[in-house]
Amino acid sequence: MSAAPGRPQASSHRRAQHEGTPMCPAPRLFTLLALAVALSGCAMLDKLLGIAPTTPLKQVQLVAELGANQDSATAIDLVFVYDDNARGLLPKTGPEWFANKAALLASLTLSLDVVSLQVPPASSVPEVPLPGRHRKALAVYSYVNFLSPAGQAMGQLTPFKCAQITLAATVVRYQACST
Repeated sequence: MSAAPGRPQASSHRRAQHEGTPMCPAPRLFTLLALAVALSGCAMLDKLLGIAPTTPLKQVQLVAELGANQDSATAIDLVFVYDDNARGLLPKTGPEWFANKAALLASLTLSLDVVSLQVPPASSVPEVPLPGRHRKALAVYSYVNFLSPAGQAMGQLTPFKCAQITLAATVVRYQACST
């Protein structure tokens, strides 16, 4: 076989040599890796990028039963946390929160939003107004200024899409909304 004018023989030999060999594995590997990342979901990608997951909370309902908090009006604060470092600085009980609230808000101004409510017995708030940036919150807690020690623990609202807080005579209950 002679080479066509102006075309070297080696190039046609190389072409013939590669026609039967499989495609380079690099594009396939890249495609498989891209697919694996896509299928693993956003959580893994967020973790790799250092992005913390946010709360799914979209609604909070509040119910104060007849005789709630030993028949007293109840102060309740919903605290939306936007900075992971702020989480560790928050108290674990309502009395601690209300005793230190001014100092905490002064030092964590950009890291928190607080929705404060005063709820009398035998009343309800079907939809508590949430802060404008609530969807960016890393955590959402409830602090209740309750007379009974059984109702003083910090409430965890973070995992709920819709949280219902029920103030009873001596306890506070947290559950998913029924509607």
